[in-house]
Amino acid sequence: MKKTFINYPVAAICLAVLLILPSPGMAERRSSPGAAAAAPSAPLRHTPEKAPKKSVSAEKWSQMAAELLRIKELRNPNLALECADKALSINPSYPPAYLNRGSAYMMLGQPEKALADFDQTVKLNPGLSQAYFNRALACEALGRYRDATDNYTVVIESNPDDAEAYVRRGAAFFDLLEDAQACKDLEKACQLGLCAPLEQARENQLCPKNNH
Repeated sequence: MKKTFINYPVAAICLAVLLILPSPGMAERRSSPGAAAAAPSAPLRHTPEKAPKKSVSAEKWSQMAAELLRIKELRNPNLALECADKALSINPSYPPAYLNRGSAYMMLGQPEKALADFDQTVKLNPGLSQAYFNRALACEALGRYRDATDNYTVVIESNPDDAEAYVRRGAAFFDLLEDAQACKDLEKACQLGLCAPLEQARENQLCPKNNH
């Protein structure tokens, strides 16, 4: 009876989420997670759902988990966690489900569990840059700043125009007391159009001001 009581609302609510969505794909590359204090302020990234044909059901459960993290009006990390678990019970090798479950753990302030899921995502799909970005966030939350910079570097190598990744890597370099490298990253981000972090660093005398 207990199992029925728990799982029925999960299935019903997740199905309702899926039915009201305007399209089956995941909409935004970035979301606003509203994470717990222990988690970094940067948004987590999700990935478009491209499941193999044999895993259609796992794809739908994973998509529902992602939407419960992405859409402000529906945001429910606990329910997203259960949807991701359902996806993984159907297909334990489906990378987006691990990515979404890790994102839910981050919102719930559990970066250790999130990191394990992001590690599994990378293991299953080494080319998924979102997984490295989210893994870097989890490393930051755990105080593993060197690991964070390494993961942001992978993201930057995949997309050299990702200004947000430069900003996040710069913040991690500041935590490592490597201010020169941090400022270099913030300057690069500014060249790409994201200048507010560099301006703030200069106001706080963390980076030299531009004399030109």
